Amino acid sequence: MKKLDGKVKKAGMSREHYVRKILADSRVYEALPVDFPKLIREVNRVGSNIDQILRIAYSKNLLDVPRLREELDELDAIEDAMWKAFAPDGR
Repeated sequence: MKKLDGKVKKAGMSREHYVRKILADSRVYEALPVDFPKLIREVNRVGSNIDQILRIAYSKNLLDVPRLREELDELDAIEDAMWKAFAPDGR
């Protein structure tokens, strides 16, 4: 029972829900150490803001747009790495 309770706690779900998942031959993962959906939303928000700035900068020839585009691509790579690290089955 202690072993079961330990696994239930790591999964972050009720014992009943955990047992139902196991009986249905579903994979059960440990709960994430961070609020992953909130983290992804924040990364997307930052990326969206950068994209808007890029559009304005490009239209007014104010900034080094190719360099900013590289930074935005790097932000996308960070998001992909987060998905690989925190979501076992990917997106």
